[in-house]
Amino acid sequence: MEKQALLNTFINNVTMSETVEAIEQMIAADKKSYVVAINVDVVMKIEADPYLKKIVDDADMVLVDGKPLVWISKLHGRPLKEKVSGSDLVPLRGGGKKRLQGVHHRRERGKRGASEATPGRKTAGYQDCGDIRPSLRI
Repeated sequence: MEKQALLNTFINNVTMSETVEAIEQMIAADKKSYVVAINVDVVMKIEADPYLKKIVDDADMVLVDGKPLVWISKLHGRPLKEKVSGSDLVPLRGGGKKRLQGVHHRRERGKRGASEATPGRKTAGYQDCGDIRPSLRI
């Protein structure tokens, strides 16, 4: 999916329905993928954190989760279709309790693996919100 520049990163200019459709395609492809939703705070943090910038830049999909970024996109002459919040996306995507538990267990294994692979580096926390996106809390 094509990305467009926005300040110091690249984002997908998509509507909520386009986002849900793209995520459904990622799931159907059974390929490891991840989606991040950025706001002004994340944009500011990636200025000083190359590791966080790499996480955002390498994401299969980068959503804009904040009106200020929507306003900035208009000022830059490349208006976004809409703000797509992770908190609005999760209920639309669905996923029963059993599915979420499975995702939680895989995520726990992933966190342990990341900690072991990068000793001394702080591992980002995760919010258990299905297979949509990890919530970075750095």
